[in-house]
Amino acid sequence: MPSTQGDDGVITIRTHRPEDVAHVMSRHGVLYADEFGWDPQVMEGLVDNTCADFLNTYDPSHERFWIAERHQDGQVKFAGSVMVLHDKDDPAHKSATIRLLLVEPSERGKGLGTRLVRQVIEFAREEARGYRRVMLWMPSEMAAARRIYQREGFEKVAEIEHEVFGKKSTAESWGLNF
Repeated sequence: MPSTQGDDGVITIRTHRPEDVAHVMSRHGVLYADEFGWDPQVMEGLVDNTCADFLNTYDPSHERFWIAERHQDGQVKFAGSVMVLHDKDDPAHKSATIRLLLVEPSERGKGLGTRLVRQVIEFAREEARGYRRVMLWMPSEMAAARRIYQREGFEKVAEIEHEVFGKKSTAESWGLNF
């Protein structure tokens, strides 16, 4: 379980437990409604479907769902999450996909988002997994996440105008080849 310690406690990253799903779903709905004006029910439904698919087909040798937690003053608080899974659009399973990257507002600007993305990259790069790339898509509104992905070597591969989360948006597809 990787951890870092600062003045405001220790951040640990652990693999998911089934009870994490409801909290991650709720936080995505609330935060993205507040920050981007997206329909929270639509967002929660998407996260719920992603989690259900993950849990129903979970392959621990090739997939992970990590939860970041802050431990401080005897309390443990959710700090963020990220998921890596087989890219369903790649039947040869040479591509991994990043999903559900989320960092709580109180944890932003402290490197946690970068840590979570690096965790995915390191996991996917392990030779035994057979991945050749990591892919993701995200709405163009996610400027902070885009900066993390760019710093970690991801390149934009496509843009598509669409309507999702109850608003018109541009979806960006990004990839990192190994």
